[in-house]
Amino acid sequence: TAVKYTRTLSWKSGTPSSLKYGATGTAAVDVSGSGGTAGTVSYASASTNYLTINASTGALTVAAAGGSSKITATLARTATVKQVTVETTISTTKANATFAWKTSGVSSTTANPGGTVNVANYIKDNKGTVTYKIATNGTTTASSLSGSTVTVGAMSTTDDNNQTVTVTCTDPGNSNYNGTSLTFTITATKYTRSLSWTDATPSSI
Repeated sequence: TAVKYTRTLSWKSGTPSSLKYGATGTAAVDVSGSGGTAGTVSYASASTNYLTINASTGALTVAAAGGSSKITATLARTATVKQVTVETTISTTKANATFAWKTSGVSSTTANPGGTVNVANYIKDNKGTVTYKIATNGTTTASSLSGSTVTVGAMSTTDDNNQTVTVTCTDPGNSNYNGTSLTFTITATKYTRSLSWTDATPSSI
């Protein structure tokens, strides 16, 4: 009885069980055993709408988050070595949120009573439609919000201390990216006036 040689395929330790959208990875196998002349290894993905794989290198590309794909590695049969196949399942997950301040570290501004601040001018890289909400309405007469624009309310008539308005900006993300929230701070400060003595003011009488 003539029997072909066999090989054993095992997934390398670096083969991921999950991969984030936008990340890279490789699914690859080790081939063990001896005798005869073994064929080449090829790779295939069952659900390419979620995960594609390079047939020869095993390089992975996430097409969409929120799913999984069965990855198959096949050692081709030859005249002396049997065909061998192994499978693994890799899931695809959402990437980290990209929502950020347009200028790094600039998450606040100052404004006078009645002044307006368009908070949308301070953010970037949202993946969904951003919503805005006044979290701390610190002015004596409540500040108001229309879309992404805050109108600063009137301030105290009994002191000249600055007051604070904070706005929560929320990006819901999308099917491939997680969402997150940022907090924008507006320091409400009163207008100032300068006083100067008139020329008619005597220095002595």
